[in-house]
Amino acid sequence: HCRASHWNGKCDRCTEGKEFTPYANGWNGCLPCRQCNEDQITLRRCNRTHDAECQCKPGYSCADEDCEKCERNS
Repeated sequence: HCRASHWNGKCDRCTEGKEFTPYANGWNGCLPCRQCNEDQITLRRCNRTHDAECQCKPGYSCADEDCEKCERNS
């Protein structure tokens, strides 16, 4: 992310494991990393360029399209 216009070359890296940006940009800040819930497992940890990927634990399935929440299978 950049403290000034990215054309001025004053960009900072996102904090590893806490925030990310998916591509070089002139944003004023990084995006916060997704935190997997207790009913999920982490498929990929967040790094400076990718958000974390979460998946429902065995016995659970996605409760919504984005799979932000899981529900126990009946």
